[in-house]
Amino acid sequence: MKSAIFLDRDGVINKDTGYPSEVGDLELTPQIVPFLKCARALKYDIVVISNQSGIAKGKFTKERVDEINLAICKMVKGLIEPADFLICPHSSKDACVCRKPEPGLFYKAIIERNIDPYSSIVIGNKPTDIGAASKVRVRYRFLLDPATEKVRFLMRNGRTMKCSKFDQIVSITLRLRAMWQLRKGTTFGPWLKENPCGCSTTWFWVPPESKMQDHCICKEDYSLGPNGEYIYLPD
Repeated sequence: MKSAIFLDRDGVINKDTGYPSEVGDLELTPQIVPFLKCARALKYDIVVISNQSGIAKGKFTKERVDEINLAICKMVKGLIEPADFLICPHSSKDACVCRKPEPGLFYKAIIERNIDPYSSIVIGNKPTDIGAASKVRVRYRFLLDPATEKVRFLMRNGRTMKCSKFDQIVSITLRLRAMWQLRKGTTFGPWLKENPCGCSTTWFWVPPESKMQDHCICKEDYSLGPNGEYIYLPD
């Protein structure tokens, strides 16, 4: 099974202007391209799930939404493909199962793409994004504030952990997964290596696309995570 990153569209990939309907008005959020490069380098599948109630309200057509999605694919230099977009065209009055916070489109992606939700990530800018992902047990949930480009890691007990920059989400998640597996006495693919600093723990490597340096997993450098693991959370 694959790990995936579920993204909202408006407000996460491109700036949210209400009901974006003109290609010329599109503007990417500042950190999305380096973030997508990092995600692709680490072999994450990318799925964009977006409520587009403007279709039901007659503000634009499904074909116009497809044009917007295609334009976004070109703007991010092919790091997202048109097939990666799953759109709900309904309004809240339609009571459908695909409009977030309902999880219908998440289920569709998980089944069709053979995705493991428990090792996957969701990034949204609204509680409805997080709510839909929670229903299918996407484990790593991040809420983005587009105004500050900061994210909050949402723990399963309802609490939040300190903010981090958008382009560090993948690194934080991989560290969470690595430390959880260390507690279970297992390894994490090629990412855990012998620690060059000589301490008794391990160090963690991420590709240069992530703009992160190597960090030693020493307890004094880490915060306590949701499962009792130590995680590195850069400022």
